[in-house]
Amino acid sequence: MYILKNKYIFLALIIFPILFTLYTIQLPIIDAYDTSSFMGYAEFKLLGDRKPVWDASYKLIMNSLIITPAGNILEVYLDYRNSWDMWQSGAHNIFLEIGRQIGGLGMILLSLIMLIMLYRTANEVRSKQETVILYCFLSIFLIFGFTGNSLVYDGVGAFYWFLVGQFYWAIKIPEGPKTGSSIAQLSK
Repeated sequence: MYILKNKYIFLALIIFPILFTLYTIQLPIIDAYDTSSFMGYAEFKLLGDRKPVWDASYKLIMNSLIITPAGNILEVYLDYRNSWDMWQSGAHNIFLEIGRQIGGLGMILLSLIMLIMLYRTANEVRSKQETVILYCFLSIFLIFGFTGNSLVYDGVGAFYWFLVGQFYWAIKIPEGPKTGSSIAQLSK
């Protein structure tokens, strides 16, 4: 493995969004924010903007572990506005959004597939160029793990996971794909 001497560091980077989400859900609600500084604004975005949505998503997942009702709209209490809002824009976190869409069990299973795919891809990296590509994929995964739902939707998400799978397939073949060879021949 070219990427890191210690594969457990890379594994920690892959599961960091899950651990950070669980940590954030456990934090207390803050009702006053100083948005005049960078750190104050970052605190507001995490605890005032994202945490209420994450809390509502988590509550929905815990109330229906196997299957969630389709098309759920989240009831979110936005403490900085002192009001309840009917939230329709998703969980803004890929793992919570999976749970919001297909339930807690589905969230665990699909998350495991995603994490295993990234981890196995990292274990196959053989060169500096492949390492750079892998870090690009990991950066996108980390950023969208916290900020949006794109990686679990059918447009951008399908394209992202297709590219990760294509990259894994390409580096799994020791000498690279041959011109004119079929996928069946290469998979032997």
